[in-house]
Amino acid sequence: METNKNAVGALAATLLASTAFLGAPAASATVATGGAPLDQPGNYFPPTLITNAKQDSEIVQGEVFGPVLVVVPFNDESHALQLANDSNYGLASSVWTNDVARALRVSQQVEAGVTWVNDHLPIASEAPHGGIKGSGFGKDMSHESLLEYTVTHHIMVKHAEPVVHDSFRPA
Repeated sequence: METNKNAVGALAATLLASTAFLGAPAASATVATGGAPLDQPGNYFPPTLITNAKQDSEIVQGEVFGPVLVVVPFNDESHALQLANDSNYGLASSVWTNDVARALRVSQQVEAGVTWVNDHLPIASEAPHGGIKGSGFGKDMSHESLLEYTVTHHIMVKHAEPVVHDSFRPA
């Protein structure tokens, strides 16, 4: 049981370190709710909503693992994709819309290992999971993870006798 407590404590410490900049006075971002550990026994970090963050800020550009949502306004679909893909990371994303055609179109253009539509974080064992860019390479789960240990090598053998041509013209 002690190992489990240590693991939870380490996770909470990592989350606190990665979100320590939320309380920085010079930060332009606004913490709408959450943003600080709960004042109770244990290592708990509440869901946190952040607004007014600049695109080049650490909270937008970083890869925060925890219950943190940064809301960034956009002008149109193209602008949303530009903002979403303007990152060195690409583990996961979600697209929220009532328009299924838009959801599929945008999802195909988001640079991330997984994109959920109107949801975030459900993981199925039969679906590949893994990031791109600075979020890592390769996949875990599904048969895709086994392919990481293989090398595709295409070999083609012609079984017919070679045809002798009188000229260089193709047969």
